[in-house]
Amino acid sequence: MKKLLPFVVAPLTFAAVGYAAGSTLVPEASLAAEEAHATPAAAPGDEAVDEASADGHTTPDGPAGDAYDTQAEAPGQDEHVPVLRLGRITVPIQQPRTITYIVLDLALAFESQSLADSYRADGAFTALRDASLSAIHRAAERQLMQGATVDSERLSSFVTQEVAAAFPDVQDVLFLTLYKQAVPRT
Repeated sequence: MKKLLPFVVAPLTFAAVGYAAGSTLVPEASLAAEEAHATPAAAPGDEAVDEASADGHTTPDGPAGDAYDTQAEAPGQDEHVPVLRLGRITVPIQQPRTITYIVLDLALAFESQSLADSYRADGAFTALRDASLSAIHRAAERQLMQGATVDSERLSSFVTQEVAAAFPDVQDVLFLTLYKQAVPRT
């Protein structure tokens, strides 16, 4: 019995000491972290981000209004197109010796801001994201994402046709970022 006593008392003692030390050290660390975040140093590029936020556009670091709403400038035009950002999607494509990951930031262009706002509701947003993800996986199955490079125009037109069949208000599918990385199997 005396031999088991240290095995019972030692863990309880060290647990109590650890809890007491943690509860006294953590508040000091959290106060220091709050002070660091409360007064950030202004970087040279911060003025541009603040001006973009003042215009009502979403910045890459955070939204000026809603995280899923941005205005994208149409190629070759001076007007803005209402865009609903769906987020980042990673598509793994398994091959015999490698796994290729295609990472893309997906957004959908609409005719008007009111249409984009109507699709921002939880159910409609989820349905749009699911339809887009399904279309991208079908594109991967049809060899649109195979080869050394991904033709973003062909992929965009394929996904646009697939999504527009279920949601006719979608004008275009935009890839804000698109990159491909092959990882060898181990």
